[in-house]
Amino acid sequence: MNLFDWDNNTDVPDIFIKSAEPEDVDIIHEIELESHQAPWNRESFEKIIKRQEKYIHLIVICDDKNKKIMGYICFQFLFDELYLLNVTIKQNHRRRGVAEKILKFLINRACKLGCSRVVLDVNPGNIPAVKLYEKLGFNFSMSSKNINSVVMFMEFSGDKQNFN
Repeated sequence: MNLFDWDNNTDVPDIFIKSAEPEDVDIIHEIELESHQAPWNRESFEKIIKRQEKYIHLIVICDDKNKKIMGYICFQFLFDELYLLNVTIKQNHRRRGVAEKILKFLINRACKLGCSRVVLDVNPGNIPAVKLYEKLGFNFSMSSKNINSVVMFMEFSGDKQNFN
């Protein structure tokens, strides 16, 4: 199994995942701007897509029917850990289970590839995100260096995680 073989990809109903491409940057950045108080700049996404940030990956989440982008996840692997750097769903697709479905898929795939831990930073004021991460089994670790975020993590047991 290859984590980066996204196309024709998931067992996740109603969702299509693909690696982000240069033509996706406009919509990705638009979603970023509408979603975050301190958004990433366009150049950050362009560098990731062009593989200038070679250990960071960006996937887009699309509606399976019309292939329109509903959100994206930026992540990286360090040793046996998966770091979720940015999980963002377009406002009109929130509260529909999109983030939960795609996170379960990504975590399952990372487990099958040998990851033992998933780590992320989240703004503690983003209550829907915090509740989702807790529902999925993430625990609070500590405050990060950024005063507006806390670290959450999930560790896997011997037989790995399996979300259904």
